[in-house]
Amino acid sequence: MILGFEHVTLSCDDVNGAVKILSKIGYSPILAPCWVENHVAKAPLLHKYEPTMYVALLDCPNATRIEIARQSEVKEHDRGAYGIVFETLKDGVRQRDEDLRAVSHITELELASIPFAALSLDEVESGLSSARDIRGVSFLTSDITESSVFWAELLGVEAHWSNFAGRRLAKLPFKAAFPRWSLDLYLLETHAAARPKMLDDQGFTNLALIVSDLSHDRDVFVSAGAEVITEVFSIEIGGQSVLAELFRAPSGQIIEVVQVPAKR
Repeated sequence: MILGFEHVTLSCDDVNGAVKILSKIGYSPILAPCWVENHVAKAPLLHKYEPTMYVALLDCPNATRIEIARQSEVKEHDRGAYGIVFETLKDGVRQRDEDLRAVSHITELELASIPFAALSLDEVESGLSSARDIRGVSFLTSDITESSVFWAELLGVEAHWSNFAGRRLAKLPFKAAFPRWSLDLYLLETHAAARPKMLDDQGFTNLALIVSDLSHDRDVFVSAGAEVITEVFSIEIGGQSVLAELFRAPSGQIIEVVQVPAKR
């Protein structure tokens, strides 16, 4: 059973700097920046594999966790294909979802329109004063029908359709038992085919979903249309050993699936 979204992963050269930026909007490390084992199972999803990686895991009350990771080398490629959107306030008032604007580059901090803003790790920090918890993530996709069907079936939700600048936009809201595991997915149609994301590309690279039984739930991902990239392997998160497996969605997104003990 898919329980929710465990974290989103951002790849950048300056992990410590990213932690400082995110601390300004209420995030704090539950795993301080450190070197950890980079499991060899991840090699097919890396431009260059190294046995260790520099990571931090950040927590914020009732918000999706953020993993900041630096591989051996961070590649700049197709940065506009993925985005992270933070809920923001304007004069204390939340605006309508229809005000969503496309995020052009993940590394720019641009108010994509209230109540959404893209995350910046290496640009100016002005604008973060209005950012709050992560509200959702966005993907550009050249086959929005296939992508929406996949995510809707996988998450057991319904796509809500609208139109943005002549392109179709699908919103898939996922509500979990715990607010921190809830997240909205935004799929925006594009006519340009983007290269599939890699874990050492710059910016937002992948989503981590939490499941109750990986040996059983992996079939849910396969039947929905995900490509199996790795076998099940064990990793350590915050001193706790968990099982993980990596998949790729039909439209190219990397999905990390983790199984953790029920008590958190």
